[in-house]
Amino acid sequence: MRFNSERSKLENKTTLFLSQLMGHLTITFTAKAVTFDMPTIETETSESRKSPLVGSRETHPYRVLGATSDAVAVKSVEPVTGRDAITVYNFVGPDTMWVYSGGTESTPSSHLREYFVRVKPKNVPKADMPQGTHP
Repeated sequence: MRFNSERSKLENKTTLFLSQLMGHLTITFTAKAVTFDMPTIETETSESRKSPLVGSRETHPYRVLGATSDAVAVKSVEPVTGRDAITVYNFVGPDTMWVYSGGTESTPSSHLREYFVRVKPKNVPKADMPQGTHP
Protein backbone atom coordinates (compact mmCIF):
# COMPACT_ATOMS: atom_id res chain seq x y z
CA MET A 1 0.00 0.00 0.00
CA ARG A 2 2.97 2.34 0.40
CA PHE A 3 3.20 3.02 -3.34
CA ASN A 4 -0.53 3.69 -3.50
CA SER A 5 -0.58 5.93 -0.43
CA GLU A 6 2.32 8.01 -1.71
CA ARG A 7 1.15 8.40 -5.33
CA SER A 8 -2.65 8.11 -5.43
CA LYS A 9 -5.19 10.62 -4.25
CA LEU A 10 -7.48 8.39 -2.25
CA GLU A 11 -10.06 9.18 0.39
CA ASN A 12 -9.15 7.85 3.84
CA LYS A 13 -12.03 5.34 3.75
CA THR A 14 -10.79 4.01 0.39
CA THR A 15 -7.24 3.68 1.70
CA LEU A 16 -8.55 1.79 4.74
CA PHE A 17 -10.61 -0.59 2.59
CA LEU A 18 -7.77 -1.26 0.14
CA SER A 19 -5.29 -1.88 2.96
CA GLN A 20 -7.59 -4.65 4.20
CA LEU A 21 -8.26 -6.03 0.71
CA MET A 22 -4.76 -6.13 -0.77
CA GLY A 23 -2.48 -8.99 0.11
CA HIS A 24 -5.15 -11.69 0.02
CA LEU A 25 -5.58 -12.42 -3.70
CA THR A 26 -3.63 -15.37 -5.07
CA ILE A 27 -2.98 -15.59 -8.81
CA THR A 28 -1.91 -18.98 -10.14
CA PHE A 29 -0.77 -19.61 -13.70
CA THR A 30 -0.65 -22.99 -15.37
CA ALA A 31 0.39 -23.59 -18.96
CA LYS A 32 -3.15 -22.84 -20.18
CA ALA A 33 -5.14 -21.02 -17.49
CA VAL A 34 -4.93 -18.37 -14.80
CA THR A 35 -6.80 -18.70 -11.50
CA PHE A 36 -7.73 -15.77 -9.29
CA ASP A 37 -8.47 -16.89 -5.74
CA MET A 38 -9.75 -14.34 -3.22
CA PRO A 39 -10.69 -15.74 0.20
CA THR A 40 -13.58 -14.35 2.21
CA ILE A 41 -12.21 -11.66 4.53
CA GLU A 42 -13.68 -9.44 7.22
CA THR A 43 -13.40 -5.72 6.58
CA GLU A 44 -13.89 -2.87 9.00
CA THR A 45 -15.00 0.68 8.23
CA SER A 46 -13.55 3.81 9.81
CA GLU A 47 -16.68 3.76 12.03
CA SER A 48 -15.63 0.27 13.26
CA ARG A 49 -18.44 -1.54 11.43
CA LYS A 50 -17.34 -5.01 10.44
CA SER A 51 -18.65 -6.93 7.47
CA PRO A 52 -17.56 -9.95 5.43
CA LEU A 53 -16.32 -9.54 1.89
CA VAL A 54 -17.30 -12.78 0.18
CA GLY A 55 -14.41 -14.35 -1.68
CA SER A 56 -14.38 -15.94 -5.09
CA ARG A 57 -12.35 -18.27 -7.26
CA GLU A 58 -12.26 -17.93 -11.04
CA THR A 59 -10.21 -19.75 -13.65
CA HIS A 60 -9.90 -18.51 -17.23
CA PRO A 61 -7.75 -19.37 -20.25
CA TYR A 62 -5.13 -16.79 -21.15
CA ARG A 63 -2.86 -15.88 -24.02
CA VAL A 64 0.55 -14.20 -23.77
CA LEU A 65 0.59 -11.20 -26.11
CA GLY A 66 4.19 -10.20 -25.59
CA ALA A 67 7.01 -9.95 -23.11
CA THR A 68 10.10 -7.94 -22.25
CA SER A 69 12.84 -8.70 -19.75
CA ASP A 70 10.65 -7.43 -16.90
CA ALA A 71 7.01 -7.53 -18.07
CA VAL A 72 4.49 -9.88 -19.65
CA ALA A 73 1.26 -8.77 -21.35
CA VAL A 74 -1.56 -11.30 -21.03
CA LYS A 75 -5.05 -11.35 -22.54
CA SER A 76 -7.66 -13.06 -20.39
CA VAL A 77 -10.96 -12.42 -18.64
CA GLU A 78 -11.11 -9.87 -15.84
CA PRO A 79 -12.19 -11.44 -12.54
CA VAL A 80 -15.63 -10.44 -11.24
CA THR A 81 -16.64 -8.39 -14.32
CA GLY A 82 -16.07 -11.16 -16.86
CA ARG A 83 -14.82 -8.65 -19.44
CA ASP A 84 -11.93 -9.36 -21.78
CA ALA A 85 -8.84 -7.64 -20.39
CA ILE A 86 -5.18 -7.18 -21.13
CA THR A 87 -3.02 -7.18 -18.02
CA VAL A 88 0.66 -6.32 -17.87
CA TYR A 89 2.48 -8.22 -15.14
CA ASN A 90 5.55 -6.19 -14.16
CA PHE A 91 8.41 -8.06 -12.49
CA VAL A 92 10.56 -6.35 -9.88
CA GLY A 93 12.66 -9.46 -9.35
CA PRO A 94 12.33 -13.23 -9.61
CA ASP A 95 9.77 -13.39 -6.78
CA THR A 96 7.89 -10.06 -6.92
CA MET A 97 5.50 -8.61 -9.49
CA TRP A 98 2.93 -5.87 -9.64
CA VAL A 99 -0.13 -5.11 -11.72
CA TYR A 100 -1.75 -1.79 -12.45
CA SER A 101 -5.24 -1.80 -10.98
CA GLY A 102 -6.73 1.56 -11.78
CA GLY A 103 -7.92 3.69 -14.63
CA THR A 104 -10.39 1.09 -15.92
CA GLU A 105 -14.16 1.34 -16.06
CA SER A 106 -14.45 -0.29 -12.63
CA THR A 107 -11.84 1.98 -10.99
CA PRO A 108 -11.59 5.01 -13.28
CA SER A 109 -9.20 7.23 -11.34
CA SER A 110 -7.52 5.16 -8.66
CA HIS A 111 -4.20 4.51 -10.47
CA LEU A 112 -2.99 1.80 -8.09
CA ARG A 113 -0.45 -0.97 -8.09
CA GLU A 114 -1.05 -4.29 -6.42
CA TYR A 115 2.10 -6.20 -5.57
CA PHE A 116 2.37 -9.99 -5.43
CA VAL A 117 5.10 -12.28 -4.14
CA ARG A 118 5.75 -15.78 -5.40
CA VAL A 119 4.40 -18.44 -3.08
CA LYS A 120 6.35 -21.61 -3.30
CA PRO A 121 4.09 -24.64 -3.95
CA LYS A 122 3.69 -27.01 -1.03
CA ASN A 123 4.16 -30.74 -1.43
CA VAL A 124 4.81 -30.58 -5.16
CA PRO A 125 7.65 -32.83 -6.28
CA LYS A 126 10.23 -30.80 -8.19
CA ALA A 127 9.67 -32.87 -11.35
CA ASP A 128 5.93 -31.88 -11.33
CA MET A 129 6.50 -28.13 -11.11
CA PRO A 130 5.72 -26.08 -14.25
CA GLN A 131 8.75 -25.14 -16.31
CA GLY A 132 10.20 -21.78 -15.28
CA THR A 133 9.18 -21.99 -11.61
CA HIS A 134 11.66 -22.30 -8.81
CA PRO A 135 11.12 -24.19 -5.55
